[in-house]
Amino acid sequence: MIKFIEVLKKFFTNSSFESTKKNNEFDSKIYGEEVTIKNSIKMNFQVLLFFIIIDILLLKNIESYSNKSLTIIFCVVILIIPILKMINQNPKLIISKASIICNGKLIKWTDIDSTLIEEIDPNDVASYYKLLIVLKNNKKVKVSLSDQNYSVFEISHIIEYYKEINAC
Repeated sequence: MIKFIEVLKKFFTNSSFESTKKNNEFDSKIYGEEVTIKNSIKMNFQVLLFFIIIDILLLKNIESYSNKSLTIIFCVVILIIPILKMINQNPKLIISKASIICNGKLIKWTDIDSTLIEEIDPNDVASYYKLLIVLKNNKKVKVSLSDQNYSVFEISHIIEYYKEINAC
């Protein structure tokens, strides 16, 4: 059953893979010992403002709803999600001269075979990106790159920058 679900996921997921590469736009930037990639506060703040507007509209007309308590619970939940994302500023990815740390797991440059950027649904207006790290032991590590403090293109550039330093 699990294999059937995996086949269905592959069939319906339209992904494209591209190797990480340096970008001329970021060549003038000099990165230190490490670069920390974490949730973008700006993006989460925008989502929070959007949800505040929705809450105001819902609560303004609360008398017209039959189940007021569910409406209030919904309003609180949609406010909590972006607030928690803004508070949780744990690094998702740390790229350094010695290694990559993703989701708390240390991966040395010598253990990495290749790095790819996966674009999920590239024909969709809102594409979703993931970093795919292929290790020499054929294991794969995926990290979401959406809503981060660096763009996908700059993250790709940073990875190649540190690969070049380590002669990988």
